[in-house]
Amino acid sequence: MRLPERTVAPKKRNETTQLVQPIIRALNRLPGVRVARNANLGPVVPWAQRWVEDARPIVAGLGTGSADIVGIVDVNAGTMMRETPWGRAFALEVKLPAAPGLRAGTLAKDQARWAAAFVRFGGFCCVVHSIAEACAAVERCRAGHAE
Repeated sequence: MRLPERTVAPKKRNETTQLVQPIIRALNRLPGVRVARNANLGPVVPWAQRWVEDARPIVAGLGTGSADIVGIVDVNAGTMMRETPWGRAFALEVKLPAAPGLRAGTLAKDQARWAAAFVRFGGFCCVVHSIAEACAAVERCRAGHAE
């Protein structure tokens, strides 16, 4: 009797470990750039109050639809104009690139709404699919582009 061949499930794609963390490491190495992961967990009941019947949940992060990575770039970095530091806020929504048989991630309505508000208030926001795209986006932000 022959045993059936064992099938191996394809490895699940994980945006955070495959892209977000490497992008954060790469961007923090650039001169005049500081970024952080936006820990948008949604409403969470604090651990110490988990048994309280009417415990109020707290919200972490920048709100529903906020970008994965937020940061600031020194617009004057690398120039001779150092007497007045000037920075610009930016946000990057990270999506995995399209894989064979799958389409690339698209923005949800909440994410598009949050990005539009961020840009409306003078920030820079865009979607990136790789470390190279993230570095190019930060340089566009430094140059004064809207998106």
